[in-house]
Order: sequence, then structure tokens, then C-alpha cells
Amino acid sequence: MELFKAELLKIKHTSVFQLAVFLPMISIIMGVNFYSNMKERMTDMLSLDVVSSVSFISFVGFLLPLIIIYVAITIGRIENINNGWKQILTMPIKRENLYIAKYLVLLLIFTISIVSYLVEYTIGVYLIGIKDIIPINEIINMVYVFVASQPFICLLFVLSNRFNSVSVPIGVGMTFVLSSAIIVQSKYWIYAPWTYALVVGQQGLSLITEILPIISVSLVLFAIIFFFDIVSFKKKDII
Repeated sequence: MELFKAELLKIKHTSVFQLAVFLPMISIIMGVNFYSNMKERMTDMLSLDVVSSVSFISFVGFLLPLIIIYVAITIGRIENINNGWKQILTMPIKRENLYIAKYLVLLLIFTISIVSYLVEYTIGVYLIGIKDIIPINEIINMVYVFVASQPFICLLFVLSNRFNSVSVPIGVGMTFVLSSAIIVQSKYWIYAPWTYALVVGQQGLSLITEILPIISVSLVLFAIIFFFDIVSFKKKDII
């Protein structure tokens, strides 16, 4: 717990918390604006479905990955500059505890972003006249997104810690983000785990035959990446 608090203090004066809270608002505004522009042309259009779909795609497909990339780079860069790793690894702490504390900080910001999205989504649909609604489906979808995003989060975490240059995690992260918009619409999405977070939010998917397999594969991939990197981190040389 003390390590976790220490890691939080390191990012206290960065903009990660502000981004996590306010950036999701862009996706809600996009959803509401799209509905406002289209409702006169499509009188039978379901407002909740439109706002939900547009907001979800823009948030999970673009804004949320950007938040992950930025936060992962911020956490890694703190130690990568000014010999931060050398200083911290000489301290009498267990390396695996340090590794887990850093990853939990990343997950905390990720969770804050998701919760912010859900709150802002509820406010957004209320403002267009949909009252007395608890976004149960959106909450469930975001739980799926949280799990399905773990391999992507962990990979960005690994790259940000291992490379001094931010170009590597940015390059890999943006390649995944931009390609997912195309791949998710094809039959090849199943071979691209970075698209799973977008896939699990689609309507009409079977929990047993479609969503659970995606979640299972995501957890296995995350476990593999996390396990091998934390083992490598424990053996990391102090240079």
C-alpha cells in the first residue's frame, strides 16, 4: 500500500487525472451531437441506441486507448529519465511489489476514465430527455472492456518501462488504435486481440459462445505478458 501511495504521488502533478475525467466527455458530446443532427431525418431512430453506439465507439475505439498510452508513458518516463530506475531499484523493496504498484496505478487511472465515461453518459442522455435511467448495459459493457483491454494495457506498460524513447510505445499503441477501426469490421478481428475491447461492446453477442471466449483469451494473453515481464523485471540489472 505504501508503494502504491508513493507511485500515486509521482503522477500527482501530471495531467493524467484530468485527462481521465474530462476526455471521455468528448465521446458523449459526439454521441449527443450525432443524434441531434440525425433525429429530424430519422424520426424512428432510438435516441438511446444512437448516443450509446457513437459514444462507445469513439470512447473505446480511440479516446480510451489514447488515455492508456499517455498514462503508461507518463509512469514509465518518470523512472526512465534521470536514472530513476537505478535509484529506485537500489532501495530495500521487493521488485515484484514495485511492479504491481505501478501497474495498479495505471489500472486506477483506467478505471477512473471508465467511471467518468459512465457518469458523463448518464448526464448526456438525461439532457436529451431520457430520464430515470440507470445505464446497466453500459456498465456491463465497460466491465467487459476493462477485462478485454488488459493485454493492450499490459503491453503498453511493458514498452513504456523498457524503452527510454516514447516513440516505441506511441508507435505501437497508435498502430493498434488506427488498425482496430478497420480490422474490427472484418472477419479477421478474432486474430487481433487489441480489437477485443471494441468487439465485446457490440449488441447481440452471445455471452456464452462469443463474449466469454473473448474474455478468456484476453485474460490468458494478459497473464502471459504480465508473468514474463514481472519475472524479467525481478532480474533487471541496475545500470
